[in-house]
Formats: sequence, C-alpha cells, structure tokens
Amino acid sequence: MLGQRFALLANLRRNHELSQSLSTQAFPRGAHVGGDARSRRCCRRNKGCRALSTLCRVERAGGPPVSHRTFFPAASLSKPVFAWAVQDLAKQGKIDWNRPLQDYVADLGLEGLARNIAALHVLTHSTGLANWRFQPNVPLASAFEPGTKWQYSGEGFVLLQRVVEKIVGRPIAEYTRTAVLEPLGMKQSTYAWTPEIKSVAALGHDRQGALLERSLAFYEQLNYESLQKTNLTPASATYEQIAAAYQQNKQAFLPVAVSPNMAGQLQTTIGDYAVFLAHVLKAIVPRLDDFKERVEVNRDILLLRLNLIAIYASFTADLRYLDALNYYYELLPSDWCQHNSSFLNFYLRALATHID
Repeated sequence: MLGQRFALLANLRRNHELSQSLSTQAFPRGAHVGGDARSRRCCRRNKGCRALSTLCRVERAGGPPVSHRTFFPAASLSKPVFAWAVQDLAKQGKIDWNRPLQDYVADLGLEGLARNIAALHVLTHSTGLANWRFQPNVPLASAFEPGTKWQYSGEGFVLLQRVVEKIVGRPIAEYTRTAVLEPLGMKQSTYAWTPEIKSVAALGHDRQGALLERSLAFYEQLNYESLQKTNLTPASATYEQIAAAYQQNKQAFLPVAVSPNMAGQLQTTIGDYAVFLAHVLKAIVPRLDDFKERVEVNRDILLLRLNLIAIYASFTADLRYLDALNYYYELLPSDWCQHNSSFLNFYLRALATHID
C-alpha cells in the first residue's frame, strides 16, 4: 500500500503543472486582499479566476476593498452551521433524528409521504421536497419516500427551523447566536440581518461589475421593514411571528423570503466561516460517528469527507487523521485519485507531513 502511495508521488513530481496546483489553485495569493493592488495583479495573472475578479470588481464599482471584516451572505453555506446546532440538540436528546417533524409541530402543512419527514432527511437532502415553493399556501408533498433518494431542498430546512424554535422556545436567530456562533468564536456572524450590515457587506454585482438592483440585501431590507411595522426584528422574531406580521401587512408570505432563514441567510465574514470550517475539520476524527453516512443516497458524501480529512491531515501532526485518511482511501475506486488532482495534492502533502 505504501509503495502505491510513493508511485503516485513519483507521477505527481513528473507533472510540474499538477504539482504546482496546490499553491496556484487551491490557495490563490491575493484572494484575501481583494480590491488592493496585489489582488488586481493576481486577477490579471489568473483571468479565469471568477472569485478573484469579483473581489476586484468591488473597488471598481465604487465600494470599499474587500477585507476580513467584509460581510458576505453565506447563501446555502448557511445550512452546515445550522446543522451543527441541530446535531448538538440531538446529542442532548432534545431531537430524534428519525422522529417525524410533524410530531414536534403539527401545522407544518405536510401531506402524504411528506408526513414522514424527519430531521435526518432534512440534513441529508432526502425529504423529496422541491427546493422552494413560489406560490403561497401550497401544501408540501414529497416526490418519493423520505430517505430513499437525494433531492436538494431549502424548504426542508425551514421546516426544521420551526421545529428547533419549538424545542428551544426561542427565536432561531437568538438561539443560533448563543448556541453555535458565539461558542465557536464566530463573533462577526449572524442570521439576523440589520441595515447596519449593509454598510459593511459585499453587495451583489452582475458580470460587468455593476451593482445589482435587486440583490439579497434588497430582499433582506424588505423583510426587515415588514417586521418593523409590527415592532419585530429578525433577531427577536419566530417563524410564526414573521408569518403573522406578513399577514397583518397584507403581504404574500413565502418561506424562501423568510429572514431569519437557516437555509441561506447567514451573514458572515471570510474569517468567521474559516473558523467554523476549522471546527468541522478538527471534529471529523474525534467525532467520526457524527460524519458517517446516515442515508445511502449520494456517494459524493464519501469523496467530500475524504477531501476534508486530507486537507486537515496535511496541516497537522495528529496521526489519527492520517489513519482515517488511509481508511477512506481504501474505499475508493483504484483510478479515482488519478482524476482528482486537488485531493491528490492534499493527500501527498499529508503523507509528506507524517513521513520523516
């Protein structure tokens, strides 16, 4: 087995372009200083790098340079942070992975097979629900028996958000702040948007670098103003209170527009989200059971876990991570690594870290 690893290493060294990809692609220089002279030079060198080009556009569009203090809407990267909170509730015995959500909150509007949806199905995207509804008051129905297939859904996360609020008896933004964000050290992050965030946030731009007229901040502002009319704020309101506020204001209410929304409306900084990812990487081996497949519907989960372990193993002297890496490596098809250069770079760096 070790001979196979060194054969891979020899092949990598013969391919100079591949061996350089760790430094030029995985961690492109200047990405964290978007808007300054160094990042503009980097953008010119890496014309295909959309992320770097976007960072440069912030300054060209008239806004301040992006820094470690700049807020970004995390979009669907909000989901893993919420999942961390749900996982803690499960460890405390306050929520059962396999208990139907409607057992906790009866009026979720679920029909047919959807009545079997549990927290496990939400977090593994196996509810069978559509991603979002765009017509108000449409019942939720699953396209298949929950837990048997994979289908991406943000609606499921809103259902689970309502269940968590019922269990903890607190508004979801307040709960996630005290139970997850603050304990993990994500001091600049929040699920509760305020107008103050807009002044320090990266705003949406089109492909030509012009500000979007209706970015996420536009809809957050509308939601905030609607709640203000009933003396509520995203930080203090529960889902039911938000729904009631929209009804009182005679506005159409759709879960996709709800804020706070655990499916996609975390406001965070690059540094804060890196802190969260560091906690996840550190937890993979000590809490390996938390990361095992719960629903066998997506083989890519194994590949994602392998990449995460490889990244962390390449920066730590803890041999448990190398052991876990080797374990998952053996589960892969024999030719998989040859077609996944990013993993191969991290894997070989991990080996080099642990071989004197």
